[in-house]
Amino acid sequence: MELKSWWVKHQSQFNPEQRYLMGLPITPESMDQIVVHGNQQQRQYAALIKALHYKHSPLERIDF
Repeated sequence: MELKSWWVKHQSQFNPEQRYLMGLPITPESMDQIVVHGNQQQRQYAALIKALHYKHSPLERIDF
């Protein structure tokens, strides 16, 4: 129930046509931020998204 009440309160802050990771819209800058501050899975996913969606972004190495 906590998630539902949180969503009711915050859903207006999110664009339903925008994808998000860690609450941030998916942009090259936000993916860079997640690569630096996210956990291992988040860093890997952000690096992959950036490499696949942004033409001049190489796939970054994410150390374990």
